[in-house]
Amino acid sequence: MIHNIQPHRLKNEYTPVPAKGSDLVMIFQVDQIWMLEHNNQLTLPTVDEIGATDATPLRYLFALESHRYYRLEDDNFTPQNPNGSYIKVRSLRHRLFPKQTDHILSAGSLSSSEQTMLFRQKELCFAIMTGWHLHTWYRDHAFCGRCGTPTVHSDTQRMLQCPNCKNMIFPTIAPAVIIGVVKGDQILLSKYSDRDYIGYALLAGFMEISETPEDTVKREVMEEVHLQVKNIRYYKSQPGGIDGNVLLGFFCDLDGDDSIQIDESELAMAKWYHRDEIPVKNDGYSLTFEMISYFHDHPEKFKDLSD
Repeated sequence: MIHNIQPHRLKNEYTPVPAKGSDLVMIFQVDQIWMLEHNNQLTLPTVDEIGATDATPLRYLFALESHRYYRLEDDNFTPQNPNGSYIKVRSLRHRLFPKQTDHILSAGSLSSSEQTMLFRQKELCFAIMTGWHLHTWYRDHAFCGRCGTPTVHSDTQRMLQCPNCKNMIFPTIAPAVIIGVVKGDQILLSKYSDRDYIGYALLAGFMEISETPEDTVKREVMEEVHLQVKNIRYYKSQPGGIDGNVLLGFFCDLDGDDSIQIDESELAMAKWYHRDEIPVKNDGYSLTFEMISYFHDHPEKFKDLSD
């Protein structure tokens, strides 16, 4: 998945140091990020490549191996580089992984150099998703939600604080569930009706106040396809969601009638697919497609659980 970059590690500790010319910069504008393109490969610009000076406001974000990442904190700053352009953050994964335009990854078919490039692009994607999460937090908490005073950043930790009422604000994380609904040798796949992404997906949704993750699974399945489920079991989690979330993956079994009634405001389609007819494979970076692939590759893990 996107965060599986071992032996490398994203060092999210807030240990700010002044930016140097070779450090990487994230410049966000509304729902886009400014990137360079070299030999058909997207990269983040360095401090030098955007024409930053000592007076350019750069906020330390995190480090990944030898690279440090910063956020530009000036909405009026114009990068001084003709090779850059803004790209929608939500389309980034599909731009970084062009071979996976059909959301199918066959690692065995890649050469050594292609696998190395794929690993680097996955690191870059993970870094940008984490940077976007922090950017939206900084953007949305420029003022205290309690008294309206402009917030200031702590010198020692990743915290915004109100100098007036002393309100302390830390990064927020929104838990959400990814749901593999299983019926014997079939799994339920869907497509969204209200998003730019038009590929296959599992059912999903955010947790609500007072809910357990298992309660969320039951509610979301009922709301989106009007089905009841049982045998809810945790699979795996994934951080770094584009909506500031942490994704909790669950499998569950159909309980009763298998007739699907979709919520058309959420889904364009939902359909049962036999294990041998699943139209997608593991894409190497998303929890959704790892779960679909896991169902396909491990029939023994699902045997008799629907009884």
